[in-house]
Amino acid sequence: MMNVTKKKLNEMIDRLGHDERHAAYEFISFLIHKSKRRLTWEEIDQLEPDNNLLTEEEKHQLNQAGDYIALEKAIDEYEL
Repeated sequence: MMNVTKKKLNEMIDRLGHDERHAAYEFISFLIHKSKRRLTWEEIDQLEPDNNLLTEEEKHQLNQAGDYIALEKAIDEYEL
């Protein structure tokens, strides 16, 4: 495996155009999300509940008609 430095990555990104930078950003975001360990249901049960109220947008989304799926399921189904 090749040793890749941050400097090398920055140099590569600097050579990209605007659209390519956006694609690189999306891919790096995907890699970061993919590398995070997911909690088990048992671990989730042990977490302190948050007391954040839903935003108006979240309330609107919950009250819309139609089916929805969890983000994790969409990521798995569409291999995002």
